[in-house]
Amino acid sequence: MSYSYFYSSQPTRWEPNGSYADKDAKVTNPTYEWTHPLGDIINALISAGLTIKFLHKFSYSGEDHYPFMERGEDGWWRLKGNKETIPLMFSLKATK
Repeated sequence: MSYSYFYSSQPTRWEPNGSYADKDAKVTNPTYEWTHPLGDIINALISAGLTIKFLHKFSYSGEDHYPFMERGEDGWWRLKGNKETIPLMFSLKATK
């Protein structure tokens, strides 16, 4: 892991090769990402008066975010070797 999981006020800057829509597209602008740890997301929902009904974590993703991912027969992207070491996606339900 190269970057901290925990919140940072500074974004991470990426120089992408292609895009999610076209891996061969010429991208001339950098991409910026801000870290939002799961606890910060949950606490923001609670602070907004919402009730968390469920939280599900998944060891796969709908996109190949990293070069060390591979697509499974089911169409989902996972870490190579199907390593289930970290969550790559989550879903939650919150109600008012």
